[in-house]
Amino acid sequence: MDDRLLFRKDWFRGAMNALQDTKLVFFYPDNGMEIQSMKAHEDGGPKYVWYDKLKPFFERGQSLVVYQHGDHSGAEQAIKRRASELRGQIQVWAD
Repeated sequence: MDDRLLFRKDWFRGAMNALQDTKLVFFYPDNGMEIQSMKAHEDGGPKYVWYDKLKPFFERGQSLVVYQHGDHSGAEQAIKRRASELRGQIQVWAD
């Protein structure tokens, strides 16, 4: 495993520990939530928040606020699409 992946794992573990007693966790990634054309381990991957990183906070019962930049599809369409994706992820997590 390369140094960057080890650093990210350590950072995430530290974030989970530091935020364990909070009720609200705010995520503000550079580019928003994950996209299909990018992988988490690629150079641009750290600019996104990945659903698998939201899951542990959600499972602890913490409320999540995730900032998402608008895109070129228009605000209403972008909101509907992301809300649908999040509902799908939450359903997967609940199973």
